[in-house]
Amino acid sequence: MIKCVYRLHSLFEVGDIVTVMAKKVNGHWSVNNDHGFVTRHSDFLVSGTTIVGSIFCSRRSILADIYKGLDCSSAVMVIGTLIHQLLQTVLKRKQFNQKDIKTVIDEMINSPGFVHTLYECDMSFETTKKELMNFIPKIQTFVKTYLVGNQIRKEKNTWQGEIVSIEDIEDNLWVPAFGIKGKVDITVQANYDGTTKIMPIELKTGRASGSEEHRGQVLLYIIMMKELGMNVDSGLLLYLRENVLTQVNVSHREKRDLIMLRNRLVHYLKTNKMISDPIDDYIPILPEPINHHSACSKCPYLTACSAVLSKEGFEKLDLHNPLKRLGPQSISHLKSEHINYVMQWTAFLLLENSIENTGDNLCVKSSDLWTLSFLEREKRGNCISLLKIKNVVKEQKNRYYLNTMEKSDKSDKIKFTNFSVNNYIVVSTRRRNAVATGFISAITETSIDVLLDRDLSKLGSNEFHIDKHEPQSIIPFNFSSLALLLEPSENSAQLRKFIIDKEIPSFLSSDNHLNSFIKSSGLTLNLNSSQKSAIIKTLTADNYALIKGMPGTGKTSTVVALIQLLVLMGRSVLVTSHTHSAVDNLLLLLHKNKIDFLRLGSKTRIHPDLWGKCDEVVSQRCDTPEKLSKLYNQVNIVGVTCLGCGHALLKKRKFDVCIVDEATQVVQSSIIAALHSSKMFVLVGDPQQLPPLIKNKKAKELGMDVSMFERLDRPSVTSILHVQYRMNGPIVELANKYTYNGSLQCANNIVKYATLKLNKIKVDNEWCKDIVSSDLNKSVLLLDTGTVNSSSADTNLIEINVIRKIVLLLIQSGLLAKSIGVIAPYRAQVALLKNEMGAMHS
Repeated sequence: MIKCVYRLHSLFEVGDIVTVMAKKVNGHWSVNNDHGFVTRHSDFLVSGTTIVGSIFCSRRSILADIYKGLDCSSAVMVIGTLIHQLLQTVLKRKQFNQKDIKTVIDEMINSPGFVHTLYECDMSFETTKKELMNFIPKIQTFVKTYLVGNQIRKEKNTWQGEIVSIEDIEDNLWVPAFGIKGKVDITVQANYDGTTKIMPIELKTGRASGSEEHRGQVLLYIIMMKELGMNVDSGLLLYLRENVLTQVNVSHREKRDLIMLRNRLVHYLKTNKMISDPIDDYIPILPEPINHHSACSKCPYLTACSAVLSKEGFEKLDLHNPLKRLGPQSISHLKSEHINYVMQWTAFLLLENSIENTGDNLCVKSSDLWTLSFLEREKRGNCISLLKIKNVVKEQKNRYYLNTMEKSDKSDKIKFTNFSVNNYIVVSTRRRNAVATGFISAITETSIDVLLDRDLSKLGSNEFHIDKHEPQSIIPFNFSSLALLLEPSENSAQLRKFIIDKEIPSFLSSDNHLNSFIKSSGLTLNLNSSQKSAIIKTLTADNYALIKGMPGTGKTSTVVALIQLLVLMGRSVLVTSHTHSAVDNLLLLLHKNKIDFLRLGSKTRIHPDLWGKCDEVVSQRCDTPEKLSKLYNQVNIVGVTCLGCGHALLKKRKFDVCIVDEATQVVQSSIIAALHSSKMFVLVGDPQQLPPLIKNKKAKELGMDVSMFERLDRPSVTSILHVQYRMNGPIVELANKYTYNGSLQCANNIVKYATLKLNKIKVDNEWCKDIVSSDLNKSVLLLDTGTVNSSSADTNLIEINVIRKIVLLLIQSGLLAKSIGVIAPYRAQVALLKNEMGAMHS
């Protein structure tokens, strides 16, 4: 029996899963104010920053967790981050003289991405470098005081110990026993009070306030490190600017209070993922607002906070609470419908981010790391186990290390069906989860290269496991994009009017001047009448237009001609889509036509033929933020994926037109950032083809898979491309019967009666004869491969063998391999198909 005395405000509920650490007292296991802990839903990892941030205002912490990104980076925050990096690098290298520290600063300011950081925060190169240089004597004073034989006498009010060695930098801690995660700025071995122990250091670059939040961060490090088996009982809080280093000791009651605070946050974070019907009236469950006029009036989450308060009821606030007045003022530009839309999509995104509600056993979950063995995870296809370090290349770009790994048993092959280049991964050992995070840069059956935030060879482990992990940037991007609709800006007002209120856009009447201009450009000579009509309607749109392109109707050609016409008219164009391949397909045609543009995004995700136009390459010649700004402002066409629209360029520049290709495949919230950066927009797609991919069944049932295209689609704004050039008559007939209700047309008889011209070969089976037949009526074949018993829900070996047979027959009949396309619904099946097809030609 466990006797538990715990405060009710930790918000425990019947049915909660709890982790209990108790002490046996008089034959009973006991948890009270002096010993033991109870952690609510410990598999829900909360960052230490979120926990200590809630000491002052829990409501802000929950809002910050939902609408990540509203608290934009400021110059002060950037300088703080750079000073962290500077001190950490100096300590790691043990290079403490002025010349060596200046070398580190030079490396930092010349590193990839540094100029981009300055550009994003409107910081000058000279001012930033000067600020970093000002910290050189402060770093040296710290080193001489605490590291190198106590060369400088310590003040009485500072820590009196000595740092013996630097054990780690940015140590990644995941502690499911307490449901906490975080990164330790610096881990040291220190001498104090006659003993040598491991101590965490929390680095601050501001004034030495000694605030509860700062102490709380150190306390959480101590709790986590001790639980992971390290000999830690106190930590250090360093205020580098003033060379103040204080020791932070931890009592059980302080630990208890932080765990209880974390439990309270989990109540809200967890509850907000349990969405109930009807979704139209959804209100995020938040802690009570604080009563602090100065803090509330300057809070970046004021509008979001007030939007929720408007649904909770401002009348419930205390009479003297400043939000009684600030709240209505901050949302005076919003209608209730606007707030309802944002809250509805907040609910959708919370559901989609709530992996435990998907009902999909194959879905990657963080908790799998500590609830399943590495063998079980590997069986699911989300883990590559029992790896050893082969080689490490130090100090890769962005402070990453290139770790090359291979199987401990070299006779084993790496099974990477569900893994691919650029996947976000977590590396663990047998003793500890998540010792490093990073990305896959290359993978084969014999080795895997991973860019990580640390050198694994320094961890003293012989075996590692790599787990696929959901990237943390997608959902936060959607939330921050959604929050743009709450802003009082002109851009946001325009989007609210057309997206939420669904106001009918206006179109100018086409005049002879426009028609003459289009004709003289020569860009529409090869287009049919429906394509030309779509272009004319789009060019006369004041606010937005839609182009519905059925399969094979020349949608891409139409969009490329439209972009070129817009540029000739002196307009700037933002080209975006859900996938890199869709963006690149448009840009490749522009590149072929010698049209200049800039492609934003990682070079590794971009088509090789476009690398010369890639931001990563082109911006290398910009050594100041001013030069980078000039580069960004002078180009008329910019291409980027929807999820890449958080780029600083789009926050600083307003395009004349935004074109969203494959707009029916992307969720509404994902394109808001792109639309927010433009004066008018064009959505291109086909609602009858692939919808947005929604993993959560409930979110899909409630309507999250309705795209922005479908929301705004109506005859008055939508141009339809219905003349197709890709399919012959029987295939068109099939598409019309089941999808397009007879509206899809063949461009001419050549298209309508086209068949494969194959050489005659001898085949045995009737179905094989149909495969190599040139009979028009055999253009569509349906093959039933039967029911398959398989351990994997997304692979089918029988179908792969059938496809292999079909491909071989077609090649033997004279068809070129490059003319054959194979489509499969699952990535795992595609990977197996690639291996099989590769083996055919090896």
